[in-house]
Parts: sequence; C-alpha cells; structure tokens
Amino acid sequence: MAKVTHLVRWMGMLAIGFAAGWLVAVPLRGGLVAAIQPLLANPAALIASVVAFLVGLLGFVASWRQASVARRSADAARISAEAAKTSADAAMMNARNAGTRALADVRIDWLKDLRDTLSEYHSILMCENPDAKGEADPNAREKANAADDRRLSYLGTKLDLLLNQKKQYQQALWQVSDDILKHKNPTDKDYDEADKRLVEAGREVFDFHWRKIKAEVLGEPPLKEPLAQDANA
Repeated sequence: MAKVTHLVRWMGMLAIGFAAGWLVAVPLRGGLVAAIQPLLANPAALIASVVAFLVGLLGFVASWRQASVARRSADAARISAEAAKTSADAAMMNARNAGTRALADVRIDWLKDLRDTLSEYHSILMCENPDAKGEADPNAREKANAADDRRLSYLGTKLDLLLNQKKQYQQALWQVSDDILKHKNPTDKDYDEADKRLVEAGREVFDFHWRKIKAEVLGEPPLKEPLAQDANA
C-alpha cells in the first residue's frame, strides 16, 4: 500500500510539472520563434551568431581555466611560503638550542675550574705541608712554606678572576676564602669554623649555577644571581 501511495504521489508531481512547463512555454514559444526567424532566413547571420556564441563560450572557458590556474598557483605559493616559514622557524630554533648548549658548556667548564681551584686552595690552607711539620729540616720547611705561599697566591688570584664579586653568592665565597688567607695565627677552632663557612659558600654557588644551567637547557625562565650588597650601593 505504501508503494502504491508513493507511485501515485510521484505521478501527480510529474503531471503538475508537465502542466506548469506547458503553461510557461506557450507564451514564450511565439516570441522565441519570432526571435530566431531572421536567423533562419539568413544563413550567414545564423553562422555568425553560432560563431559568436562559440567564441564567447571559449572565452569564458579560457578565463575560467586561467582563474583556476591562478588560484592553484596562489595556493601553491602560500603553501610554499608556509613551508619556508616553518623551515626558517626550525632553523632558528636549532640555532638557539645550539647557542644555549654552547653557553651551558661554557658555564659547566667554569664550574669545574672553580671547583678544582677552590679544592686545592682549601687543601693548602687547611692542611699543613708534610715537609713543614715537626722535625723537618729548617731549609726544607722554609722551602715548602714558600712553595705553598706561591701556590696560594696563584690560586687566590685565579679565584679573584673566576668569581664575580658583584654577585651575592660569588662575593660571599670570595670573602670567606680571602678571610681564611688573611687570618693570622689561626687555632684549630678557627680552621674548623672557616672550613664550614667555605664549604657552605661553595655549595651555594655551585647549587645556584647548576640550577641556572638546567633552566637554560630546558627552556625554563632564566635564573639571575642576586647582586651583592656592595654592588647595590
């Protein structure tokens, strides 16, 4: 029953469409025949009209194809520009990462040099030279002390150059090391206290700068060492 109803509906719509088309076409038929009557009577005019129509049609097709080619070219240029920008961004990022790694390597080398220098400086200050102990020959003792003094002078100068005294942690480390060197007739208690201060100041410098290197390599916000109080004055 549903199929019959559907068929009847389509046949009704077809009949209505045919009737509407016939009602519209009847008034136009006479005008269309009147319009093409001169062309049918004049073959040359008919040919010219057909040629003009074909030329117009070909012109439209050519214009459409040119527009399509131009659109594809524009799309290709846009894609190429986006690809070039992506490549440039990648190259810039690689260069920036390479620069960051190079700077991190420089900082690591600086920390290693500072660590080794400070360790030797600490060792000479805190441990008496065996050649200068007890019953050692006076000349040998004097020679050993002179060698230590020269080495301490060298290490102290190196620490001056390695440490930036305008920075809080580095200035504190330098001050401790300088106080130990200038201490006159220190007792064992003085050595113990100076040793603790030196180690604590050194750890603070190394801890901060290791965290600074890590932040730079990982692209985190950079860390800045606070200025020393004298530098703020």
